[in-house]
Amino acid sequence: MTISTSDTPITHDRPLHHPLKPDDQLCLLHIPKTAGSTLTSIVDANFHIDDIFPDNVIGKYSPEELERYRFFRSHYDHQVQRFFKKPPYFITILRDPIDRAISLYEFWKRARLRDQPDDKPLSDLLKEATLGGLEAFTCYDDPQVRARTCNRQVRQLAIGVGGLGPDPSADFSDEELLAMAKKNLDDHLFVGLTERFQDSVFLMNYIFGWYPIANYQSLRVASKRSRKEDIPQDTIDVVASVNQLDIALYEYGCERFQRDYTQMVRELQENYGLPTPEEGDRLITDTATPEERIDFLLPALERHYERCYAEHPPQEPVSVYDFNCLQPLYGSGWHRRNGKNNGVIIKDRPFRWTGPGTVSTMDLPLQSEENLTLRVDILNAIAPDVLDSLQIRVNGHELRLVPLEKTSIDAVLYGVIRPEWLKGDRPFTRIEFIVNRTASLNEVDPTNRDTRLVGLAIHRVHIFPTRETLSKDRLPHFTFPEDDVFWREVAEFLAQHLRDNERLAARYEFIAKFSKQLALSSEPFHSIPELNWVVVYKGEYQNIHAESFEWTLKTLKPVFANTVFVVFSNRSDVPTISRWSSHVLSLMQSVWGDRLDQMGLISTDTQDAITGRIKGLLKFLGIGA
Repeated sequence: MTISTSDTPITHDRPLHHPLKPDDQLCLLHIPKTAGSTLTSIVDANFHIDDIFPDNVIGKYSPEELERYRFFRSHYDHQVQRFFKKPPYFITILRDPIDRAISLYEFWKRARLRDQPDDKPLSDLLKEATLGGLEAFTCYDDPQVRARTCNRQVRQLAIGVGGLGPDPSADFSDEELLAMAKKNLDDHLFVGLTERFQDSVFLMNYIFGWYPIANYQSLRVASKRSRKEDIPQDTIDVVASVNQLDIALYEYGCERFQRDYTQMVRELQENYGLPTPEEGDRLITDTATPEERIDFLLPALERHYERCYAEHPPQEPVSVYDFNCLQPLYGSGWHRRNGKNNGVIIKDRPFRWTGPGTVSTMDLPLQSEENLTLRVDILNAIAPDVLDSLQIRVNGHELRLVPLEKTSIDAVLYGVIRPEWLKGDRPFTRIEFIVNRTASLNEVDPTNRDTRLVGLAIHRVHIFPTRETLSKDRLPHFTFPEDDVFWREVAEFLAQHLRDNERLAARYEFIAKFSKQLALSSEPFHSIPELNWVVVYKGEYQNIHAESFEWTLKTLKPVFANTVFVVFSNRSDVPTISRWSSHVLSLMQSVWGDRLDQMGLISTDTQDAITGRIKGLLKFLGIGA
């Protein structure tokens, strides 16, 4: 069946630029294999993590529960609006249906070849469907599979594809489905195209007044992808024949995108004099190269962003700002937050990797008539030379960085910002984090499948009035994670036993609890007088110098342990705990495993198997609790 595409797109009476209000809700309808994960990471940066809906299922929440969130993103269909008190604003991105079908097939083919266990029946069906090749996959008999391989974009935008139940689109004719999808698409604030992804990102940035992102790395993209020219034409024809609705919708979406893109270019010319008329014509007629398109548009979009920032400031100017990666990030050169569900469910301390480029920026509404201290907490570096190369500039002025705590791959650094540096024409202060290079985690560790180009994993950027010289004995702005039960348990144990004249080697966060006794764990332990206590953070024990760690194991004994920490002491009056207890053993397992691995004597899987058997034996004997 051939679907007509002659319908004239519905025109909008609303302006293209649409800054979101505090009570507006935005919903990204992520159509699979359209670069939605990359788009999600870009949009996420503009919202506090508490404002992002953390689940993939909306229907089990009441409208009142949904009111607390501002951004929703998943494989939703347009009908999710029925769960809201008022319809959210929708955005989406479309892809050429043939390319999307090929990408979907390759995705599930790779999943089948990896042979990883999956408890989802639909996943097993999709893997099985790839056995016969692309044509058989697209035309697979099972209706649940066909709902995802044939006209998925129309189905999702019109009525949905259903879960494991019946396909809701089966109750409508092709013409009805296409008409519904077009109408719903007309209601979207933004419609992008995967094939013009950078242009789409710029258009989205313009519509919402966000920072214009031109430096990002595509996520969940296979290193080897099938291309149309590598596939027989008769197979392409079959895929096209069962995706006629999607082809019609895609052409409709292309018309909508070009209209919006042209309007954006003309408005930028009118408001900022950029791009020039000649450049604007080249952009609209698509004769400019991808590099030229960025060069022509980025200066104008930067000015548009600055105007929107001034007209709708995220907050009033401040002299204290504590950025811990949970807040919105106005800037570029950052990867998404760590954590599950695209970085919205965080189990450990939040952080963002810098990258894929070597410059990462952050725009903050700073204002002060006195010196400010900037402290940055770096949890990891892709390599020691990258950490050593770090430069921080504030409105172009370079900070002199002083280490409070530093190993080869993590650090706590601070520098002083002078008040005159904060003055300028922009409505914000721009902070730049500059490193010498980026690399992928896969390059460092071939078993790590993460191919993103990264530099530093930054957990926190804290800015506050200096007023007094920072020292190891007085760091009033270093906070202790009171909401973490494992940290609290250690602090409570130490408070019961630690004496005023004793020294404690631990992470800098303990300064808030034990400022008189704390010695930073970056110092050589054997040279610290009266060092009676060492607190080892199990996940980062490698950051303690090897000689200091050996000194701890030989000189001190474990006196307290939980899932995260082991506390060592030389106090004879404090009861010891067994080195075979599960919490201590987990630390020693990591230590032994690293040493055996470095020596090439035993694999990680074998280590885990041996450790599991040891733990089982100890539990049986009653000595491994």
